[in-house]
Amino acid sequence: MAKLSEDDLHSMDLADALAGADLAVIVTAHPGVDPDAAVELVPQALDLRGVTRRSAGVARL
Repeated sequence: MAKLSEDDLHSMDLADALAGADLAVIVTAHPGVDPDAAVELVPQALDLRGVTRRSAGVARL
């Protein structure tokens, strides 16, 4: 689903979504998103799912 019209939500490119972000929080699984690639786009990441490899700047809970 590319857009949820009721709330005016829409999808966007991951790199664009994380551009300028200080932190990425991985909360749920998304089949089309590589969590390790997401981690490479930000200075810090919080992985609540334990799905990233051991990377610098990633905290896991």
